[in-house]
Amino acid sequence: MRPSLSDIRLEVETADGDDEAPPPDNTKSSTSRRGVESAVTRLLVAIKHLLESLTSWSNQKTSEQDVSDVYVRLGDDFNACVAAFASFDIDMGQLRGIPEDLRNVLETCLAEDATPETLERFLPQVREIITDLLQGLRNKQSQFRAMSQERGAQRQAERQNSTSTAASDRQSNESSGSKPRPLPAPQIPEEEPVHPTPPPLPLEELPQVVEILRQLVSSKNSNGQLSTQDLEALAEIIRKISPQ
Repeated sequence: MRPSLSDIRLEVETADGDDEAPPPDNTKSSTSRRGVESAVTRLLVAIKHLLESLTSWSNQKTSEQDVSDVYVRLGDDFNACVAAFASFDIDMGQLRGIPEDLRNVLETCLAEDATPETLERFLPQVREIITDLLQGLRNKQSQFRAMSQERGAQRQAERQNSTSTAASDRQSNESSGSKPRPLPAPQIPEEEPVHPTPPPLPLEELPQVVEILRQLVSSKNSNGQLSTQDLEALAEIIRKISPQ
């Protein structure tokens, strides 16, 4: 019994929901993981659209160009899927020839009359190519999820080690008994000795002092120098105003 188009469509739907999706996380790689899952989903949807467009073509409801446009979108989604897996260092090299194989079959099929019989003749080749693609995607998804779990476990271990190190450092500081170094006492500058202010000259002696000074000024010799007597009088004035 020939495989029908509905059999292929059922396989695509099974591949889309065969494995459980990886649990969400809040790590920085979440965006990359969602990118891979989104790329695979778009590729599976593109395969569905291609199969549906072939059915419509065989019933003369769509044109050959419509099928060709759907195939081009499938090729773009395939390349996006390859790039998404490559971001996790997962190589899809063994699947790179699938779009070309599919194109060759479609070109030969679309070159003939658009009838259900024509589609039935080429359907086994289409089925084989699609099956290989789906099986390859399953394998890559399993590899991707295993790698994601491993990276998540590594990040969790690193966070735990970091937390343990910080706690150990705090305990070490507390157990060392180190005390904060005391601040030096402020330096208070020594006060300079205050010289006593000489007592004021008694008022009753002021007239005598003034007279002595007047005599000193008027008694300078011709050389502008004070005599011995003048010097003695000046010394007496200094004695009177000096502190006892």
